[in-house]
Amino acid sequence: MVRTFVLGAGALALGFIAVVGSGGETASAAVVPVAFTGPIHCAATGSLSFNAKLNNSPAASSTVTLRVALAGCTGTGTTSGGVTLSGGKLKATSTSTLANSCGYVLGGNALPAMTGTITWKTTNGKAVASTVTVSGASNYYDAGANVISTYLPTTISGGSFVAQPTTYAGLTSNMSGYKLSSACDAAGLGLLKFGNPGTVTGSMTVGA
Repeated sequence: MVRTFVLGAGALALGFIAVVGSGGETASAAVVPVAFTGPIHCAATGSLSFNAKLNNSPAASSTVTLRVALAGCTGTGTTSGGVTLSGGKLKATSTSTLANSCGYVLGGNALPAMTGTITWKTTNGKAVASTVTVSGASNYYDAGANVISTYLPTTISGGSFVAQPTTYAGLTSNMSGYKLSSACDAAGLGLLKFGNPGTVTGSMTVGA
């Protein structure tokens, strides 16, 4: 009986060592994110939001948050080391404020600089996130075409696609002049969408 107990304890000890060894092997096999390089071309839709809604009688300071959804990415830069990149999400927030004025923001004037990241959607692995700065972003309401065009001068300063040229096209909103005027005169304009799916889809190109 004593001998059987000792053997059982030895088996348990061996089992414990095996479990510890297995855990160590799993930790050493952690996925290492890949730093991608261009060129890539993606569909882009998104919005600018203002924490103090824009109106025609500005009386507050507002920060600006940019969100862009990237999808359907194509190009030779979408594959690296067996990992495939298909889209991503950009979020950037202003480092200073501006007056919550509809006239100023929609009249082509520069918005405060915004900093943030693009987290990339991938399969078979992970991508290093991109650090971005958006300087001199602006919006302009074209009364003739009845659209608002958004411009996003963007620099990638770190991570995937670092230092590669980044351009946007077709970032327009289908918000009518009537709705725009009504929002600015009444409750205020807190969200400005661009590249709306089903109407006008914008795009982002990196590294081309």
